[in-house]
Amino acid sequence: MAFIMLSKMLSITRKRDRFYLLCGTGLLCFASFGTPTYADSFPNALSKAIEHSNSLAASQAREEEADAAVSEARASFLPSLAARFSYGHRSSKTRAGGTTVSRSAKPYSYGLTGTLALFRGGQHVHGLKSAKFAAQAASLDRFDKEQEVVLEAVDAYLGVLRDRKIVALRQENLRALDGIRNGQEVRFRLGEGTRTDIALARDRNELARAELISANGQLRASELTYEKMTGEKASYLILPRGMNRLLPRTAAEVRDRTEQNNPKIKSAIARSQSAAYAAKAKFGEALPSIDLTASYDWDHDTIGGSDREEAGYIGVNVSIPLFAPKTYAGYRKSKAISRALDLEARDATLGVMFAADIAWAAYLTERDRLVALKNRVQAARDAEYGINREFKGGERDVTDLLDARTRVVLAQVDYAFAEYDRHYSAYVLLATIGSLGANDVAMLQ
Repeated sequence: MAFIMLSKMLSITRKRDRFYLLCGTGLLCFASFGTPTYADSFPNALSKAIEHSNSLAASQAREEEADAAVSEARASFLPSLAARFSYGHRSSKTRAGGTTVSRSAKPYSYGLTGTLALFRGGQHVHGLKSAKFAAQAASLDRFDKEQEVVLEAVDAYLGVLRDRKIVALRQENLRALDGIRNGQEVRFRLGEGTRTDIALARDRNELARAELISANGQLRASELTYEKMTGEKASYLILPRGMNRLLPRTAAEVRDRTEQNNPKIKSAIARSQSAAYAAKAKFGEALPSIDLTASYDWDHDTIGGSDREEAGYIGVNVSIPLFAPKTYAGYRKSKAISRALDLEARDATLGVMFAADIAWAAYLTERDRLVALKNRVQAARDAEYGINREFKGGERDVTDLLDARTRVVLAQVDYAFAEYDRHYSAYVLLATIGSLGANDVAMLQ
């Protein structure tokens, strides 16, 4: 009779566990893959992060500064025009034969002067090229910062998804362990179990409760990080789509796209070229300069007798530096800077290409690892199912039952972390090949 009652109660417990399992699975799917109409889409979240980033705004301001420097360099080719005006009072006294003659006047004058640089030793030409490459480098730096902000937002977004999934798994595990503990208490009351079995079940149960508390704390931290990045609280998030369209297919494609599109490489090269032209512009200061100057002046109320004088001038001014030690020292300094930046550009290229190889290898590793861990989850579930059946037949004890449950939740949590790592490694790869800017984000539906 006791055996029949125990079988019925265990059957009820198993049904309740299956119910909790279904509820937990449904909650997990909703948290990870649900797509309600009020969900915060992945591109929208990344766009918010871009708009909310002060560091990116600072990079944009530096880009504007570099663009203004290009306009300033272009202006050096244009003539300059200046106007002048003067007004004053003059008085004089002349004594002749005991007679004093006083004269006074209020002269004023005005005029225009125009100057056009005909030759400045290549300073203007090379200065403009230097400014253009500097502006290109600033634009690439802004794009690099944009990718950095997007990657941080990806980390925050995926972190919330991962931690919500882990919280759901921990809740499911706690409910399952509650069922095991209750079952042991029933078996003890029926004389089929011991207090030790109950204590073992309680031990795992309290551990699961502590792990759930820890998971909730980690989720809160991830949500705060997301709020810091986007300026808004995390709502219902959905996994991104469309990433595979942007990913490279081979290692050779990774290297080609990295060399062509990586902003760090292109920025370092542009900065090196800017410094090279800046050195040439500095050398131009030691060369002769030729300016065309034209002016026209009007003078009124002169004391000399005429009330008005007009004078015009047009000519060429030539200046030849004979001794300019400061210019020579500045040129040597510019050449040294140019050589240093050229070496840094080569080093940046090697470093980024090496990082691209690592990013590709990491992506492949996480992709294959995810498949293995998915199989592990299924194996752990199969083992738990078999141990449950053997426990009912008396072939297993409660420790085996608890160990099976622990293996399942550990496999599920490891899979959740691996899923995050696989997605994040893909976005690191996209950033490395220069395909994680604001325009690329729109494709990640």
